Amino acid sequence: DITYTVTVPVGKAGLRLDSFLAGTLKIISRTRIKSLIDEGKVTLEHGAPEGDALDPSRKTLEDEVFLISVPPPVPAMPEAQLIPLDIVYEDKDILVINKQSGLVVHPAPGNETGTLVNGILFHCKDSLLGIGGFKRPGIVHRLDKNTSGLMIVAKSEPAHVNLVKMFQTHKLERRYTAIVWNLPKKQGSIQKPIGRSTVNR
Repeated sequence: DITYTVTVPVGKAGLRLDSFLAGTLKIISRTRIKSLIDEGKVTLEHGAPEGDALDPSRKTLEDEVFLISVPPPVPAMPEAQLIPLDIVYEDKDILVINKQSGLVVHPAPGNETGTLVNGILFHCKDSLLGIGGFKRPGIVHRLDKNTSGLMIVAKSEPAHVNLVKMFQTHKLERRYTAIVWNLPKKQGSIQKPIGRSTVNR
């Protein structure tokens, strides 16, 4: 396990424990911190009373010192498969893949194998860091099976946390090219939610 030591400084008392730890460590998401607390992986340095488990919503007290024990990655459920990937860019933290049409992103009922995740597992092998407790590539956004285009994949926990935040706050711009039948009668911008037709899917 990797252990982090965090002290509650002046001015940080009274915050939720999970929010404080996530905001202080920054490289671990609040959701992951919450699960670590629930699993008993977060303790007071001098030890909480025996049997007294910490709660994610517990309020912090000034000068408290917490130990956060992050376990090593566990094997992912999907198997690694040799699947051709069109890799546009790669470094130690991210992959940018040009996903081809017809490729499913996540294993799911009916598509347990042959997905982008299976291909990423094969490509990255043991170089991936633990993301969310699992030894797997961090899929931070999706494209439909029949949609082609660029996808960003996180290879480390800091990259995963930051990419998720960027998508949530719309700091990443996504552009799509659509194919239409006949000529549009008008030009302009569509600024409404777009969904699949309930009549002609």
